[in-house]
Amino acid sequence: MQLREAGEAVRRALSEVLAKRGEIVTLRRTEEGWESHVEVVEENEYLKALGKHVVDRNYYVIELSEALEVVAYDRLAKKPPAREE
Repeated sequence: MQLREAGEAVRRALSEVLAKRGEIVTLRRTEEGWESHVEVVEENEYLKALGKHVVDRNYYVIELSEALEVVAYDRLAKKPPAREE
């Protein structure tokens, strides 16, 4: 499989499986398929409930099989708030 096809599969998985949009930070071939790290900007729901609009940068890993099917995903880390509007 080509890098472009794997990237498209990651974007589809992010949209369809996680219902999120983000930027691919890394994409690499593994023995089992592909692994990608994705940065997603998400509204902080807790602070939103307190009347503040704050967004967080969260990082997810998405693992794909050789056939470009999602085999695993997980949120890796949560960064401090990116900005307050």
